[in-house]
Amino acid sequence: MNVAKLRSRIYGKYESQAKFARTIKWHPNKVSAMLKGKYTPDVDESDTIASLLQLTLDEYSSIFLPSMSKCGDKTA
Repeated sequence: MNVAKLRSRIYGKYESQAKFARTIKWHPNKVSAMLKGKYTPDVDESDTIASLLQLTLDEYSSIFLPSMSKCGDKTA
């Protein structure tokens, strides 16, 4: 998961983690853990986040689907 891009989109649309947490109806600690890379949302949660942030398919892919090298190693 590309936390930096996700954080940028959240702050761009909601101005703070707290406002986003209220909108998605999550505890603020859950949002904080996600933005620190300590929590990865499941498929349904990712879909909700994408909808709230109005992500395009390309944006969704770049945030939630990690790139893989040809041998299966994660890349930046």
